[in-house]
Amino acid sequence: MLDESSAYLLQLLGRVDEVCGSVKQASDVRTGRTSITWPELLGVTIAASLLVALIWIDAHLRGAVGIPRDDDWSYLRTIFAFAETGTFALNGWVHMMFVGQAVPGAVLVNLVGPSITALQAANAVAAVVALVLLYAVSRQLLSLAPALFLTVILGVNPVFAHLVVTAMTDLPVLALQAGCLLCGLLVLRRESPSWPLTVGAVACGMAAFTIREYGAVVLLAVIAVLLIRYGRHYRDRNFRNYLVGLILLLSACALVAAGLWTWRRGLPYDIVNVPIAVDQALLLLIRAAAVLALMVAPVWFAVSWSGLRRGFDSVPVAVPLLGALIGSGVVLMIVTTGNQVLGNIIHPFGSTWTSVGDGIRAVPLVMFRGLQVLSYISLILLCAVAAAAIVLGISSLRQRAGTRSVQARQWQIILLVTVTLALIGSYVVATAILGAPLIDRYFLIVAPVMGVVMVAGIGSWQQSTQRRLQSVAVGAAIVGAVIAGAAFVDASAQVDGARWRVAQNLVEQGVDPEVIDAGDPWFRYHQQGPGRTTADATTRPWWVAFFPDARACWTIVLTRQQEPGAWGDERSSTSIRTLLGEGGRLIVVRGPDACAR
Repeated sequence: MLDESSAYLLQLLGRVDEVCGSVKQASDVRTGRTSITWPELLGVTIAASLLVALIWIDAHLRGAVGIPRDDDWSYLRTIFAFAETGTFALNGWVHMMFVGQAVPGAVLVNLVGPSITALQAANAVAAVVALVLLYAVSRQLLSLAPALFLTVILGVNPVFAHLVVTAMTDLPVLALQAGCLLCGLLVLRRESPSWPLTVGAVACGMAAFTIREYGAVVLLAVIAVLLIRYGRHYRDRNFRNYLVGLILLLSACALVAAGLWTWRRGLPYDIVNVPIAVDQALLLLIRAAAVLALMVAPVWFAVSWSGLRRGFDSVPVAVPLLGALIGSGVVLMIVTTGNQVLGNIIHPFGSTWTSVGDGIRAVPLVMFRGLQVLSYISLILLCAVAAAAIVLGISSLRQRAGTRSVQARQWQIILLVTVTLALIGSYVVATAILGAPLIDRYFLIVAPVMGVVMVAGIGSWQQSTQRRLQSVAVGAAIVGAVIAGAAFVDASAQVDGARWRVAQNLVEQGVDPEVIDAGDPWFRYHQQGPGRTTADATTRPWWVAFFPDARACWTIVLTRQQEPGAWGDERSSTSIRTLLGEGGRLIVVRGPDACAR
């Protein structure tokens, strides 16, 4: 019965490889050409470490190492208080589980003291681990060159690179999700399920859940595909023993997760998300589609277009055209509503938008507009390819192909597709129903997984009939990604470091750090007690309004205006210039609150 009940699902998914037209690579797993070696893994680890070190050197030169950035203020205060008191307490802003990062963070603080740099360094280690594990994930399906390409693209992605010098939760979760996914892919290479690898997947998935709840989505997808993959062996005693053990393990994990979640959500000063309007949720989701399309855009330079064309020979031309039309409609909605890409880090002002004043662009406007156009083109292409793949999948379903024809590599692609859909689906539900935030950082795991599927499925890297042109395109994609990533990351590091130095100078002159508004990270890091998310932010910056009783006696304004006196009572002015030449000033002005001089 299990064979028959799962046949249609397998028939739909099992021919993903054929759908995308990469027949030659279907033998890669059998021939071992995608098997990773220890020297290769060591080389990738060294390269990833060097990349992270370069990012840290730039941040150090800009003064951005050892200071709170983005939401660091909340995580750092929670960890420091936990290490000091032994009590896990919230401050009104941490809205994910976070316990799994707070515990080792508190241990580290007890060993080295309340060092922001040490916690950020631990995050840098997680970044290296994430890159290496995602490279290993790519090598399950790809040869050396495309796997390296995807790893480089992720490493220089401004979202990833910016988070390297923070104590945020995203990179530890990314590393654990990659570990869970890698274990699942390794299991699928075998004729029978592996208990140690399954336990490894469960351990990584549960650890990710203890930091951010959506970290468990990858684990659920892995378990679902494993059960379908090996379900036809239900008469085998070994599989029945495996199934019983898996059920017991997952039941124990579910009890632990439910208890942990109930306790965590019962703590004071937790954030409660409020459902948002349907039209706002829709705009948020289509902007998310644009930013995801931008994150995978470099992959289009690396695929084989001849392989893509051959793969869709049997599909009526109207199908991809319809998909492209749908994608164009989504782009039109974004453009006509005046929305940018989703933002948070990929933003016209980088991550420096949490500033008073008109800000300083991380990249020139013309470059950012070019990135927007690139995201729109990528989104249209994704919709066209997705439409053709769906039609081919339905066609294969009607052919009622036997389930036993599904090979290991195809099962691995099924898992990657399932993970992608499960993650995107969970984000859609969380945004539309719970009102949870949706920002570019949440797609750090989705983008590389989609990249693997695109390169593995759309065509053979090695067999491209235009190999020289493809090499040029790959080189251009890498150069473009490096330039964009460096511009965003350096601009954010420069502005963050400069704001901190200016505020610190005020402190050295005798000003209380609590009454200085040097942007979100400084102001909220230096306040006492928890904040309130329901505070009115109509007349003050939202990070100041988060603490209704706080005062802002001095404000550091980030502006492109060059004329002195534009902001009234100026205390001092500091000029800064981003990597690509966007100039501006940091201006210290009094107020907005009236304080004793």
